[in-house]
Amino acid sequence: WWCVEITMRSLMCRRKVALFEVGDMSQSQILRRLGVRLSCRPMFRKDLGIIEVPKMLHRDGKNIEIDTVEILCEKIARAEACKKAVKRFVRRNGIKPEDPHVMFSCHPNTSVNVSDISGILDGWAIQRNFVPDIIVIDYPDILAPEPGCGHMTTKDRTNETWKALRKLSQQKHCLVVVPTQADAASYNVELLGPENFTDDRRKLDHPTGVFGLNQTKEEKAQGIMRLNWINLREDEFATDRCLYVGQQLKLGRPFCCGTY
Repeated sequence: WWCVEITMRSLMCRRKVALFEVGDMSQSQILRRLGVRLSCRPMFRKDLGIIEVPKMLHRDGKNIEIDTVEILCEKIARAEACKKAVKRFVRRNGIKPEDPHVMFSCHPNTSVNVSDISGILDGWAIQRNFVPDIIVIDYPDILAPEPGCGHMTTKDRTNETWKALRKLSQQKHCLVVVPTQADAASYNVELLGPENFTDDRRKLDHPTGVFGLNQTKEEKAQGIMRLNWINLREDEFATDRCLYVGQQLKLGRPFCCGTY
């Protein structure tokens, strides 16, 4: 959902986005999520009815109070409604239909690596004159190894993948956004830290910034998530300072409002 949200907000800023789905979901699943986000309709019939959407968060010490607005949803996000929502979105944000602002590529897991993705981007630049400002890849933990890395250990292959992601951002002069899994210990902590990496510690060395998605069971029921910086190359940061975010995932909204 965060990948979808970053894609939508980038398009609202009239930035061009390349979205790569590499095994976590099928093409139809990711397109349905995009449709839910745009149409503001739920995906499943069980979610029809009155849905409360966070409008504003108030922080009182350690307690968070939520102001919500009620939305009556009588229909699910079917194809026709999603197509109309796309047209409204394009018109509202001044995007020309003949000028593609988003390209989507879906692959089975471990079938492509960062080098392959770079090649696809080169093809789009030549064939469609499409050069993205943001590249979203869901997600690098299930990418194929980079060329020449088959003999390496799992840790070294992971490091090469993250080095290749950094190289991609440098060569294409764009923002590369990727989610990655935390370790098993993260299931029992309230706040992620730099020790909650998987596979190889060096994966935290290459990005410009890494932020954690934190949520207890109680917060999930309330529709709250906490974001914290785990690593930030260009600025001061504190891992224990959180951005509190109001969510309503039934309508595809991982970020409705927020407060520090």
